[in-house]
Amino acid sequence: MSTDLRTVEFTIQEEPGAFITTPSMYPKDGAFTCETCRKSIRDREPMFLLMKENASKVWRHVYLDHCGKIAYTVGLASSYEAAIDELAAKGEKVQKMGRLPASEGPDSEAYEGGWIWRTREEAQSKLDEPEAQKFLQGREFRVYGVLMAGTWETDVSPEVYEDGVHRLWISSKEVFRLP
Repeated sequence: MSTDLRTVEFTIQEEPGAFITTPSMYPKDGAFTCETCRKSIRDREPMFLLMKENASKVWRHVYLDHCGKIAYTVGLASSYEAAIDELAAKGEKVQKMGRLPASEGPDSEAYEGGWIWRTREEAQSKLDEPEAQKFLQGREFRVYGVLMAGTWETDVSPEVYEDGVHRLWISSKEVFRLP
């Protein structure tokens, strides 16, 4: 029986906790399989790894892209970094906002959800576009990881919006820094 990662509480890159690594870093541990999608994780593929407390060789892990639990977004570095640090100090996590009705949205307007991409490279390419200068305005934006409550299929718009970007419809569990 597979662990439902939506029920596993952890904070990315904190001890004890989860971190990003590859199977090649653990050659004695043998093959790794994603606990959510059951696909084999190849030698150099990055995987999201959670070590169980008080257990030396027992791991929970999920490959970043295979199972659809991890997605990527872009954010203003000064805002995201400060929020991640501030909330971590309180034992809380930054969340990426999902779709909201006008009654709950900013300025009493409906919110279609934050930008979201399947891969880190797709998110970075948005920042690298010449048209990106319109929203960057000389400010530093970075790519961040997003731990979704469900999966890509359940939490993200099936189609891209007019600007060519998918929207996160269900608020995430956590936004985290990438190595």
